[in-house]
Amino acid sequence: MNMKDLAKKYNLTKDDYWKEQRSGKYIITHDACEKIASKEKIVFGPPQVLNTEQNFVRMVVSGKKGEAVVWSIGEADSKNCKNLYMGSMAEKRGKDRVILKLINAYEYGIYSDVEADSFAKPKSMYEHRTEEQVKEFVELKGHPAFEGLADYSNKQWKKCNSIKDYEDVLVRMRKERDKFDEITEQ
Repeated sequence: MNMKDLAKKYNLTKDDYWKEQRSGKYIITHDACEKIASKEKIVFGPPQVLNTEQNFVRMVVSGKKGEAVVWSIGEADSKNCKNLYMGSMAEKRGKDRVILKLINAYEYGIYSDVEADSFAKPKSMYEHRTEEQVKEFVELKGHPAFEGLADYSNKQWKKCNSIKDYEDVLVRMRKERDKFDEITEQ
């Protein structure tokens, strides 16, 4: 089973999973794990707390799918969890691990987003720019002032992280266009 098969089988949308850039592993959301558990009729036993202190919680979570029973450790501490509700996070991590074990997802490099803070869903690379900015960038790139500079322009555009960054690139491009037009009109 690959991610495409898993998504199809459990009716997961593009919001339910993504590919983690560093490792190339697929990450699915906790909510997607819950969808899978519901569809597979996975039943959980009560968690067994192994230890809990101010800065960490560790518990055993078990689950059953048909005749198959698996368990996993759910843990959260101040070093691996930004969430202040460590008991809840330890339970989520344990449950998601059980779910993924019961459907053999780990064999295919599929993990849950709650297993590590570094698995957080990346922000869309397009979320900071407006449609108007994109349209203007494409138009400006097509101007004769930028002939032969498409790669450079694209690199500058890709470095942007905010609406202001995109606007700064557009301001520079407008100036270059205007200079070019002024010179060619003379």
